[in-house]
Amino acid sequence: MKILGFIEYIMENSSVEVSSESKLISQLVDDIIYHIKKADVEPDGKYYEIFDLELYRRDIGCDISVYLQVSQDPDFNNDSHFKKMKWEENRYHNRGFAIDANTYIKSDVYPRIEITILLNSESPDDVYNKLYIKLNEILSHELSHLQQIGLNRKPFSEDPHSHNNRKDHKNNYKYFLLPEEIEAMVDGMYRRSKLEGIPIDEVFINHLTPFLSDGFITPEQMNIIVKVWVTHSLKNHPGAEY
Repeated sequence: MKILGFIEYIMENSSVEVSSESKLISQLVDDIIYHIKKADVEPDGKYYEIFDLELYRRDIGCDISVYLQVSQDPDFNNDSHFKKMKWEENRYHNRGFAIDANTYIKSDVYPRIEITILLNSESPDDVYNKLYIKLNEILSHELSHLQQIGLNRKPFSEDPHSHNNRKDHKNNYKYFLLPEEIEAMVDGMYRRSKLEGIPIDEVFINHLTPFLSDGFITPEQMNIIVKVWVTHSLKNHPGAEY
C-alpha cells in the first residue's frame, strides 16, 4: 500500500491550506529517507552521520544531524545509544528499526536536533513506510521543542522545565506529563494520526503500549497520561479525531 506524504494526504482530504512548517517537515523526512536508502554503511556496530543540514529560515533555525547504524543482530546491552531503551529494542525486533531524537538548546550555541537510527539490514522494503511515519512524528515533536525556548520561541508555547527537573522525571511516568513534553508529544502524534488515518487516542495508546509492556509505566499511569493528552488535544487540535 502506498503511504501518502503528509502534504498529499491533507490536499486529498481537505481544502485547508497547509502550513509552511508542515511542508518543511515533509521535505525533511523525504530528504532523510533518501539519505538512509543511499547510505553505504558498514555493519560494524558504529553509528555514521548520513545527514547534516543547517536549517535557516525566517521562522525557524537549527542544525539537524542523522546518525545511522545498520545491523542484522545488534548487541543492545552494549549499544552506545539504545542500551537503556528496552522499548526501542522491542521496536527494532517488531518494526525493523530503533529510533531516538534529542534537541539541544543552549544560549550560546545554535540549536541542534540529533536523530539516531538503528536499522535492521534484513528488514523488508516496507520498513521505510514505517520509518517515514515515525520520522514525521519525531520531527514535529522536536520542532515543537525548538519553538518553546530560545531564538525559535513562538508566543504561548510551553516553557521547558529546568534541566534538573526534567532529569528527575526522566525515568518515570511523570516525564510524559511535563507541560513541554505534552505539547511536543501531542503535536507529533497528531501528525501521525493524520498520516495513518486513525484516531489520535489510538495513536496515544499505541505509543505508550511498549512502555507498559516493558514495565516503565503501569496501566493506571497509562490511563492518566492518555487522559491528559486527550485534554490537551481537544484544546489545541480541533481537527483531531477520537
